[in-house]
Amino acid sequence: MKGAGLTVGGFYAHFQSKEALIAETLPEVLRKTRKELFEGLDELSGTDFLVAIADRYLSTRHRDGVLAGCALPAILSEVVRAGDAPRKALSDEVERFISETSSRFEGESTSVARARALSVLAVCVGGLMLARAVSNPELSAEILSSCRSLVASARFE
Repeated sequence: MKGAGLTVGGFYAHFQSKEALIAETLPEVLRKTRKELFEGLDELSGTDFLVAIADRYLSTRHRDGVLAGCALPAILSEVVRAGDAPRKALSDEVERFISETSSRFEGESTSVARARALSVLAVCVGGLMLARAVSNPELSAEILSSCRSLVASARFE
């Protein structure tokens, strides 16, 4: 707030509630993350695309860059307790991720492509959340590595 020249109270006055703040800001934050995540991967498809996403998302740089990284690991527990508007905003952004990711799987059924996209999203967000939360640096690195390996070796039928 200080960097933006605002007080906390002045900032929150723009929103009717914490729920409204989350619902209005979450889509923009997640669009920015998705853009950064997909940037430069236009030529990749299929598993190569998923591995590239996982490599970026489950990196030590992303793990350590909490303030500049994806908001999902930090905000999910708030969204769970929030009302319908934040959950709807999150659902819409998850659907956008699924749509953009599953479109990289030409020739596969819609259900398999969606399963791939959902699985990668869940492994990446959960893996990053867990890697950030543990105190042991070696364990944290192992979590990131294991999740990346899982994405690379996953089979869908």
